[in-house]
Amino acid sequence: LSHSGALVGRDDAFQALCDRHGVIRVSDLDELIATVSLLALPKRSGPGGLAALMDSGGEREMLVDLADDLAVPFAQIGDDTRAALAAHLDYGLDPLNPCDAWGTMDHYAETFAGCLEALVDDPDSAMTLFLADIYDKRWLSDSYGDICRAQVKRCHKPIAIATWVSRPRYGEAAERLMAEGVLVLDGVVPALKAVRNAFAYRDFRARPADQPPTSPAAPVIETWRQRLGQGVALDEAEGLSLLADFGIPSAAARIVEDRGEALRAAEDMGYPLALKTAMPGIIHKSDVDGVKLGLGDGAAVSAAYDDLARRLGPRVLIAAMAGPGVEMALGVTGDEQFGPLVMVGAGGVLVELLADRRCALPPFDAAAARRLIDRLAMRPLLDGHRGAPAAHLNALAETVARFSLLADRLGDHIAEIDVNPLIAGPDGCMAVDALVVGRTPD
Repeated sequence: LSHSGALVGRDDAFQALCDRHGVIRVSDLDELIATVSLLALPKRSGPGGLAALMDSGGEREMLVDLADDLAVPFAQIGDDTRAALAAHLDYGLDPLNPCDAWGTMDHYAETFAGCLEALVDDPDSAMTLFLADIYDKRWLSDSYGDICRAQVKRCHKPIAIATWVSRPRYGEAAERLMAEGVLVLDGVVPALKAVRNAFAYRDFRARPADQPPTSPAAPVIETWRQRLGQGVALDEAEGLSLLADFGIPSAAARIVEDRGEALRAAEDMGYPLALKTAMPGIIHKSDVDGVKLGLGDGAAVSAAYDDLARRLGPRVLIAAMAGPGVEMALGVTGDEQFGPLVMVGAGGVLVELLADRRCALPPFDAAAARRLIDRLAMRPLLDGHRGAPAAHLNALAETVARFSLLADRLGDHIAEIDVNPLIAGPDGCMAVDALVVGRTPD
C-alpha cells in the first residue's frame, strides 16, 4: 500500500544485513579473488587513501577516472612527500599522487624505488599500488618486482602490484613474486574494487558500537502494540501521534467533520494551515487532489473544506504547515527473513519515480543514520540549493535514528509505515504526513 512497500525489495533487505555486519559484497569472481587476496595480506590499511605509482601518464589519467567511478579515494600527500618525489623524478614530471615516474629511462630503477618509498611513507597513504604489467620475458618485470619486494619487507602498510591487462592467470614472473610475498592483482578494475572493499571494511571495523536513542516508556509501547496489532491502517492524525510518542517532530493535527469544526480548529491552531482528506480508503491523497496547502485565513479554510467535502467526503485533517525545507521520506516494511527494514530517501510525490533510497536494519544511532543520508543521490540538496538554507543535518539524523527505534520496538506489529514528506529545514525537521498499516502478529 505504501510507497515504502512499493520501493523496497528483497535485495534492499540483504544489503542492509550486510551493512549491519560489515559483509563485503562483490559483483564477479575477479573482484572476489582480488578482494580476498588483498584482505589476506598480514598488513592492514590504516587511515587515508590510495597511493599509486606507474610508468605512463596516459594510464595515470585512466586510473584517476576509474577510481572516481568506483569511489576509491586517493591519499592526499603532504609537502614533504611531494618534495621527495620531485627529487627523484625527471624534469617535467609532476610530484603528485598518483605518480607517473617514467621519464628518460636513465636510472629508472632508482627513480621508481625512491618514488615508491616516498608514497608509501606518506602519513595519508593507507595502501599503495604499483601499476605495471608483470609477465614473462618482459625486461621491466624483474626490476619492478625487486623494487616492490624491498618495500613489502620494509613497510608496515599493504603494498601490491596491479596489472593493467587481465590475463587467464599469472605467468612465472608473477608467480615468483607471489611466492616471495609480493601480491599481484590481475587487472586494474578488480584491483581498485578490492581497494575500495578493503577501505570499507577498515572503516566498518573502526566504527564505535551503535548507541540507539532512548526508548519510550513501556506503557507507551504496549499501547501502540495493542493498537497496531488490530491489523488496520491508522488515520493520519493517529499516525502522527505515534511518531510524536517516539520523539519524532510532527505537525500538530486534528480531525474535523464539518466546516464549523474546521474553522474553530483553524482559529485554535493559527495560520497558515493545511487541509487533507481523511476519508477511509484514500491512501495517497495527492493522487485525488486531496491536499490543500498554505491556507492563510478562515475564508481559505472554508473554501478548501467545501471542495474536499464535496468531492471526497466530510472527514478532513487540519494541520499546521511546516516551514520550508527538503522533502524526505521515511518508511518501514517487513521482510520475512530479516524482520523490519527502515528506509530513508527522497520524498514528495515523485518518491517512487526517483527511487532514491537507502535501507538499514533497526535500531541504529544518529551516526548510522547520517551514513545512510550521505549515500543518497539527493544529499547535496540538504546543503542548500539555489539560495535555499541548508538543512539541520544533525536533527535529521537524530530523527531517522528515533524512527529506527520505533521500527525495532513495534516492528512485529507493523505491516508498513510511510512518512512522506518529512520536511528537513534549517531549524530541524517535521513529519507532515504518516501512513501506518498495522499487522496482526503471527
